[in-house]
Amino acid sequence: MASYMMYAAHRRGTMEKRWNALLVSPHSGTLALGEAGVYHARLLLGSRPKPCTQFPMIQGMAELQTALTELSRIFQAFLDGRGTRPYADELPGETVYVEHLLKLPNAQGLYTINSQPPVNGVPSSHRVVE
Repeated sequence: MASYMMYAAHRRGTMEKRWNALLVSPHSGTLALGEAGVYHARLLLGSRPKPCTQFPMIQGMAELQTALTELSRIFQAFLDGRGTRPYADELPGETVYVEHLLKLPNAQGLYTINSQPPVNGVPSSHRVVE
């Protein structure tokens, strides 16, 4: 028990030094964050959001709504099995189990690309999920 208490006290002191070096010292030795000091924190906290000028077509154009509607239609067709192309993969087998859960979000513009929910309750040895 005494050795654990000594270890915990040493570890706590080491961690406090490490975090204090990151948060306070402008000459932090960490390679991941570089110099992370009060000066940089003040700059980040005082910055204002900047308007996006790189994509002016997105700002209020009717074509955007048309494009999003078309994208929703494409996703719906893919989920229905009508939207595959020769160069695209078919729907994965496990999607059959959650397909009814994916149609509504995709129709409303919440696209589930590469984020299909897991198939709960089916063992990994199941022929469809393999």
